[in-house]
Amino acid sequence: MDQARFARVYSGTYLLCTSPEDPRKSLSFTTGVISPEDLLRVSQGKEQLSLDNITLCKIEKTDRNPWKRHISIGRAPNNDVVIRHHSVSKLHAHIRYATYQGTAPDEPTPLLLEDAGSANGTLMGAQPLDPGVAVIIRDGSQVTFGEVTCEVLEAPSLFVALRSLDP
Repeated sequence: MDQARFARVYSGTYLLCTSPEDPRKSLSFTTGVISPEDLLRVSQGKEQLSLDNITLCKIEKTDRNPWKRHISIGRAPNNDVVIRHHSVSKLHAHIRYATYQGTAPDEPTPLLLEDAGSANGTLMGAQPLDPGVAVIIRDGSQVTFGEVTCEVLEAPSLFVALRSLDP
């Protein structure tokens, strides 16, 4: 599958997370986990690839949720994105869609990241976020929740990232 088709089929924004532990033991996502192995197979036509420290999550809610533009991240099971790691607070951060549209007509509505007063903080790159202050997340941004590091990727960038994981 080429990058353009991959972007059409898997459109959206994703968190590609690296955990300091086995992610099957520490990370889970109530929005549903998309296996990097499955996406690699689709994008490259390859068999199983071992990615023990990587977890992939699409940033979205179900259609049944009335707060569709607000995604909660934390250790507690009632969050949209549940990161079960000791360094992540029960309610660690929020990702939400900005209330304004981008400058160009075809530009997507920006995503905003806000720390919810977490104990171990949220970083955007190397910059700690002040609790309650929202910052724009851009494609390729690195975000750290406690000790769990994630990349925020749009589908075309995800395609490139997954291909770079191929040993």
